[in-house]
Parts: sequence; structure tokens; C-alpha cells
Amino acid sequence: MKLYTHPWSNHAARVHILLNELGLDYQAHAVELMEENLKPEYLQMNPNGKVPVLDDNSFIIWESHAILRYISDKYDDGKYYPNNKQRYLVDQWLDWNHTRLNVEAITINFNNVVLGEEGDQQAVTAAKEEALNLLTILDQALSGKNFICDEFSIADISLFTSVVYLNENKVDFSQLRNVQRWFDAINQRASVKAPLEGIKEAY
Repeated sequence: MKLYTHPWSNHAARVHILLNELGLDYQAHAVELMEENLKPEYLQMNPNGKVPVLDDNSFIIWESHAILRYISDKYDDGKYYPNNKQRYLVDQWLDWNHTRLNVEAITINFNNVVLGEEGDQQAVTAAKEEALNLLTILDQALSGKNFICDEFSIADISLFTSVVYLNENKVDFSQLRNVQRWFDAINQRASVKAPLEGIKEAY
């Protein structure tokens, strides 16, 4: 199994975390962005030229949430992606993160880290405000629960990697006690250590 990745990518970090949780053997290949990902052989795997891409015995799949679902279905027993109706709640939070929270996290990170001094700080300010609004929704959903769907799942993994971007970009959510508790708990899991080190290299 080979994972095409980049250390700064929170999308790729999600896949690393799940693979680590499951204890699966895999080869991580760091893609040289703006070079390797634009070559025909890479675009043949993923026409979007993005990371992550997973090659599992010549089965190629891209998009981080699709990869998380695939790995869970093939290698897990329902622990991280339940086989009962809880699966639909996991999907709900995966979709919410993809269309809402992660959009703001990416906007902030792209302008601050990728563009740097040329970044649009008005866009950053607006995204931080909306991110806090969305984190309030997450905080309410985490009330009385350790994880978003009761047990640790790929929804928590996805949400966590978005909140990592927010945290590294100085979005202060310490007043949201449930989010802070949840974030701190996941931050202690052995599976997240190496992926987080890669992301932190960007700051």
C-alpha cells in the first residue's frame, strides 16, 4: 500500500491517522507539489493533481474521505466507520466538515501559510469569524460525548485535522469547552503524532 502525501496537507494527515490507528503497513511518498503532481503519470492517478492518493495493490483512489471510507470498509471491522445506522451520522459530519468547517480552515491556512504576506487578511478575518460560529455548532454536538458519534470514528479524524489548521493559525476556541476537551483528547492519541509534526513544519 502506497500513500501519496504531503506533510503540510491536513487532507493527507487524515489518511495517515487512520492507517496508524489500524496499524497497517504502508509506504508514504511525499509528493513534490507544483512539480511531481503536474506530471502526466501523477495526473493519470489523480487528474486533479492533488494529495492524497492511495494505491492499494494497483487500486487507485483519491479524495481523503473516499479513502477513509475505503480503508475502513476493507481493513476495519466497523470500529471507525460503523456498520449500523451510526454510519449515517459519521457521513453527516464528514460532509459537514467538507462543505463547512474545512472550507474556512483551508481559506485561513492558504492565505496565511501558502500566500504569506500576499495573503488576503480580510478573507482570513471573515473565515476565522465563520470558523468560530461553526465550532460553536460542533461544541454543542459534543456536549456529554467524548467523540462526535459517541465512539472515535473517521468523522473525528476528519474534523480534528481541520481544527488543527485552525489551532495552528491562532484561532482561539478555548472558550468552547467541549471542542477543547475533544481536541486535547485526540491530540494525545499516538496515531496523530507524526502527521501533526508534518503539518507544524509549515508554521
